[in-house]
This record gives sequence, structure tokens and C-alpha cells, in this order.
Amino acid sequence: MASESFTSDLPKYLAAEPDLSGGIVAKGTEYNMNTVPGVWFVESASDDEIVVSIGSGFVVDGSLSPSLRSTITVSLEWSDGGWVVSGAEGTRTVSDLYEIGTTFTGGC
Repeated sequence: MASESFTSDLPKYLAAEPDLSGGIVAKGTEYNMNTVPGVWFVESASDDEIVVSIGSGFVVDGSLSPSLRSTITVSLEWSDGGWVVSGAEGTRTVSDLYEIGTTFTGGC
């Protein structure tokens, strides 16, 4: 399953210029994500697979937005002695995840 992930050829995926903000940030505007206002929630876990939802804040033009948040649910598989991303999708709303999630300490 992990070999079919978009991460198996990340340069090719990013070269297609997908709208990674989901339309929240205007095309061409510089932004990144930060977990300072973020949360995480383990959806499921086993010895060889974990699914975790992560909430983070948008940093637009160098400033952390006081209100713009995003969520993603990431699936990881244990493969060849390490964790490999096997999927990523939006499964929770921002309000849902921020209600049940655990706040990150620190952030990045």
C-alpha cells in the first residue's frame, strides 16, 4: 500500500502544483503550516499501522493567522524497519479535531 502513496514520487506530485491549502490561501501567496496552535489525535494504532489526525495553523506571508486552521489524517505503515506514509486525507472538520485533539507542546 505504501508504494502507491503520493509520497512515493513527491517531486512529481508537487510539480503538478496541487492546491495544498484547499483554496484557503490565494494562489501564489507564500504560506506554510505551524503546529504552535495545533492538535493531534490518534485515530487507530497497531504494531504495524497508525492513523493520526493533525491540526495546524496557517502562516501566511510570515504571520501566523489567528483563525485559519487545517486538518489532515495521515496513515503510516511499518515497512522495512521504518514508518512510511501510506495515505493522507481530510477526515475530520477543524472544529471536531480541535475539540478532541491533544495540544502540541512546542510546535514547529
